Amino acid sequence: MYKIYCDGKLLYDPRASELTIISGKVSLEVNKSGSFVLSLPATHPSLPDIKKLTSVIEAYDDGLLLYSGRPLLTEHDLYGTVTVTCEGKLGYLLDSIQRPKEYHNLTPRSYLQDKLNQHNSQVEPAKRFTLGTVEKQSMNYDAREDNQYTNTLDTIMNKLVDSNGGYLVVRHDGSVRYLDYLESYGRTSLQTIRFGENILDLTEHISAEDIITVLIPLGKAPEGAKEGAKLTIASVNGGRDYLEDAEAIAMYGRIVGTNEWPDVTVPANLKTKGQEHLKNMRNLALTIELTAVDLHLVDVDIDRIVLGDMVRVVSVPHGLDRYMMVTKREYDLLDPANDRIVLGDTIQS
Repeated sequence: MYKIYCDGKLLYDPRASELTIISGKVSLEVNKSGSFVLSLPATHPSLPDIKKLTSVIEAYDDGLLLYSGRPLLTEHDLYGTVTVTCEGKLGYLLDSIQRPKEYHNLTPRSYLQDKLNQHNSQVEPAKRFTLGTVEKQSMNYDAREDNQYTNTLDTIMNKLVDSNGGYLVVRHDGSVRYLDYLESYGRTSLQTIRFGENILDLTEHISAEDIITVLIPLGKAPEGAKEGAKLTIASVNGGRDYLEDAEAIAMYGRIVGTNEWPDVTVPANLKTKGQEHLKNMRNLALTIELTAVDLHLVDVDIDRIVLGDMVRVVSVPHGLDRYMMVTKREYDLLDPANDRIVLGDTIQS
């Protein structure tokens, strides 16, 4: 049974006729703030209590916190119905700005801690975060320098998550709000999604946009080199600073790209890394996107599926039997039959 609260005060309870809503839909997505759109009748007693940006709207599913966020937008129609659009608490990181800064001896934990310190110093206590679990141990060198005034969320996503992988997860423990940075959500659902049972749609996207057939590997510039200079493999590769994949060139033509290893200082090691990298860049990216229904809705004894779960997907007609991650989860609070699960997976092939 779903319940909705506004600043701790009951806003929706299906057993209370005066606390009704016309619609309520929660949309959760990995590395996104998530949204909650609910419509209330003009007669709802709590309408005056909903304050944009400052109220906290929470939705619970049988006592488990499903969503927590703040109202961003309200719309009134001809009949007085009020539609409230909310964003999740990850959106609090949009309210602060990260000033340009250069880092040394960087780790994901030290980087995130510094970003949260700057964020927390700019916002009120209700929008602050405590750094929680950080599973990622290494990071891309892109984050060594922040050179623009960008909000905290975009900075973390662009400099850390997009280039380093992993997932930002907001976690509550009592009154403390944690920001975790995880390798994975860490849960595997006991439910299996099967063709002919609960698969609604399946789409395959095959992309060649990331293919490289000629690679210029770059490493750390030697001491005393000119500004902007990079280590190359020319000295150990017959004077050529590039590597070729003959078989891939025959298939796709010459497509030249670069990749940088800022910690590599020996040309021979750089060449080895370049050869390994080029071998992988010939592969097509096959992305499978699957929409399914959670069978927990029809049988409570079946394990429910939540955002970030790894779920076994079996579809004999598509030659598919693999575990895929729930990348998006949608809940219709008034009509659970409209709930949707989106699973995505990218395979290099």
